[in-house]
Amino acid sequence: MLYSSTPEKHEFFAKLLERCVNEIAHTVCKDDIEALLMIGAPTRGEVTIVETPSGLYSLSDIDLICVTRPSTNPRELRLRVAGLMEKLNEELAPDCSGIDMSFKTHVHLTSPYPLISNYELARSPVCLYGDDDVLSSIGTVDVSEIPIADALRFVHNRCFEQLLARPRTQVDPADFSTALFSLYQTAKLALDLVTAFLFARRDTPLGYEARVKLFTDDYLKRDEFAALAVSLEPFIDDLPAWAAFKTSGDLDRLVSHFGASTDAPALHQLASDLWYRYIPYAEALWKSVLGSTLDMNISELSLPAVAERFGSLESLPRRIVRTLRLLKPRAAPKGLLSTVGILRRSFFASPLALAYLTALITFFSHSENADREWTRRAIVRYAPFSLPLRFRAMSDQEREDVLMSKLIFFHEAMLLGRHVKEG
Repeated sequence: MLYSSTPEKHEFFAKLLERCVNEIAHTVCKDDIEALLMIGAPTRGEVTIVETPSGLYSLSDIDLICVTRPSTNPRELRLRVAGLMEKLNEELAPDCSGIDMSFKTHVHLTSPYPLISNYELARSPVCLYGDDDVLSSIGTVDVSEIPIADALRFVHNRCFEQLLARPRTQVDPADFSTALFSLYQTAKLALDLVTAFLFARRDTPLGYEARVKLFTDDYLKRDEFAALAVSLEPFIDDLPAWAAFKTSGDLDRLVSHFGASTDAPALHQLASDLWYRYIPYAEALWKSVLGSTLDMNISELSLPAVAERFGSLESLPRRIVRTLRLLKPRAAPKGLLSTVGILRRSFFASPLALAYLTALITFFSHSENADREWTRRAIVRYAPFSLPLRFRAMSDQEREDVLMSKLIFFHEAMLLGRHVKEG
């Protein structure tokens, strides 16, 4: 398996994997595991490994799937491995952005739900440990069966993560790593929104460069996407550079494209500039995928008008059921959601949809053309969170601090499923 076309980077990543597999295999009872698989960009030879002042570093995380035996209790196994995963992430921090592991049974693999994650899983998995016959048993997903709503969920998650990665005003200009992470987040935003657009069209090549080429040389030249092409015109020339960086990790080539340099202060400035610059890009592609999901053209609508249509994503019974489900004991962290608020808003959207909409409005509010007054009103109207009584009277900075605290907590606890407390 070729993780990188650069031998030195390939060997570096292979050693990281060997270290992880050895620790997992020795910690978890072998009788419980049929195989350990890896999925994601590294399995396609597109691992993003960058040369930093302190050596090679993998911006691509290690995404593993533990295939359990029928007699194994996945929940018990997950708890048993939790400590090890925390330890590995701490040990790998100087060399890699992180490691994550999910647990699947044969039923999950042979009869996968029609989701983007399962479609990608079946296209390029690699067996790192155990019986590699498991690979041949993985069921395929027909791209035409994947609901467009799943592409929209992909956009929502990436925009949510981009908001949480907003460059900080107080940062050490010599901190190379922080600048690099910020730049990489924008690279993922740029490329993953193209991927989501193509999934909404049910036409997604395997590699990043192929996806960008199809998007720019085909779809954006079609009459039906003329308005989108105009909106994205300032970004089109960047996309091949982002794809090349994602697949090679060549930082010098990327920053050269933007007319910058790789010293830490310059990288910080570039990362900050690009984070703000790509907000209109994200909004345009969000509208495109949302419009595909709703089966209507919303590309020319204002953000307030689009927000009004957001509730149409769910039927009324589904909104209410999803709301009531989160009102059950321990379904959501204490103090995160407003009980009265989500019940009142359940006629418009479920708490998850409201949280996504709140994150999107907050993200897009950082655009230079944003309607700040509407944003203030919209947050109060749509946010499902338990907010302070004096929230409306707070300063803009105070409101943002409170809101970001809630959004971070929601992302960690509800979207990632981690056991965290509000910070």
